[in-house]
Amino acid sequence: MAATVSQSRFGALPDGTPIEIFTLTNATGIEVRAMSYGATLVSIRTPDRAGQFADIALGFDRLDDYVTRSRFFGALVGRYGNRIGNARFAIDGQTFRLAANNGPNHLHGGLKGFDKVVWSGKPFEREGAIGVTFTYTSRDGEEGYPGTLQTTVVFTAPVTTCTNLDTGNLVGTVDISPFVNQAIRIVFEWFIPESFTGPGFFQLDNVLVHSPVPVELTGFRVE
Repeated sequence: MAATVSQSRFGALPDGTPIEIFTLTNATGIEVRAMSYGATLVSIRTPDRAGQFADIALGFDRLDDYVTRSRFFGALVGRYGNRIGNARFAIDGQTFRLAANNGPNHLHGGLKGFDKVVWSGKPFEREGAIGVTFTYTSRDGEEGYPGTLQTTVVFTAPVTTCTNLDTGNLVGTVDISPFVNQAIRIVFEWFIPESFTGPGFFQLDNVLVHSPVPVELTGFRVE
């Protein structure tokens, strides 16, 4: 079986904007799908130890659900992931006020963060890997952030191996601050449930668990 990458229509937004989905399949049959809406990882189909394939990514089957029932499933969040207290921050003594979408706080990029914009996607095949490159330009002032940010995200899948299947690289250039360039690597073995400890809970190997800390002005805690 040859490794392939393909592109097809996944649906359209309420304003008619078409959304594309890209399917990466390697030589062992492992399949990763990512769409242009939010540069979202839609599904990961991989075999278990008995060779039975299943989708191990949390998400929806239809585009409409991503639009109307957003839970950040598989999405790229930004410009900032998590909360910014009181929806403001300062750079070099200048305070920037952001969109407040979580009470008084700014969460995951605001009212229309990276997860809710349409990215431009381009599939590629090169020696040893297949993948898709997503690009997006976040304009100065978008959701309150300063500077125009040129962003590139690359999803790649090794042609033959079945671990460390998906690598997402978030890189960019911004005309006001050097706070860019991140690398995110999803190591699949870390997400395999080893033993259930109670209803709705499971224990994972190789996952760091920290002492709970409160999230200011919310009812959440970080574990």
